[in-house]
Amino acid sequence: MLNQKSYWKLSTWENASAGGVIVIPNSHVMMIVKNDTIERLYSAHTNDRLNYPYAKNTSWEYYVLW
Repeated sequence: MLNQKSYWKLSTWENASAGGVIVIPNSHVMMIVKNDTIERLYSAHTNDRLNYPYAKNTSWEYYVLW
């Protein structure tokens, strides 16, 4: 997904916006559903996470549509 046709651009925790993705390298991809600089939420099918809060994690990668 990330290496095809350059649709995704590496971002940061601060700048990753709704519609972007969080990638846990070699593991999982989660959709960012909210980032208004106060509240950051993601949704994912593993453990049925819907609008689940997330904090800054240095081992995660953040991407936005280019």
